[in-house]
Amino acid sequence: MNSLNPFEQQVLEAFFKGNAPELAVLRKQIPKLEVRNRTHTGIGCFIDFQLPPAVARVTPTEMAFGDVNVEVEGVTAPVSTLLYVIGGAIHFMEIAADEGEWPKEPVLTRLNYLKSVPVGDGFDFVPTDERDPAALAHALAGRQGQKK
Repeated sequence: MNSLNPFEQQVLEAFFKGNAPELAVLRKQIPKLEVRNRTHTGIGCFIDFQLPPAVARVTPTEMAFGDVNVEVEGVTAPVSTLLYVIGGAIHFMEIAADEGEWPKEPVLTRLNYLKSVPVGDGFDFVPTDERDPAALAHALAGRQGQKK
């Protein structure tokens, strides 16, 4: 098992920024996390986490977050981030650039959030320094709450 690298630490902290009690539980999991596996895909990476059984879990037990926006040194394309909570524990993070090569050791140059804005018949995501309350509420509703 490996420990978190600085890039992973910063991105995880951004995912769980806020005052909701669920976020507080997830923030407390970060120091206890171990990296079970890191897979570099060429355009990004998959990171599998493991949390010791004694660490408190969160409810709802299944959540997905995707509102963290990162800019990485040497990557000029937009970068997507997804983080999954399964069984109440931080479980898996996926990070991918829309194009180009992903560095083996990414260095953040900017970290903020994405907000959905209407564009014509659809929507687009724009970077913002303030977290979108609607996106956060959607993630915190968990898988069951998102189906409603």
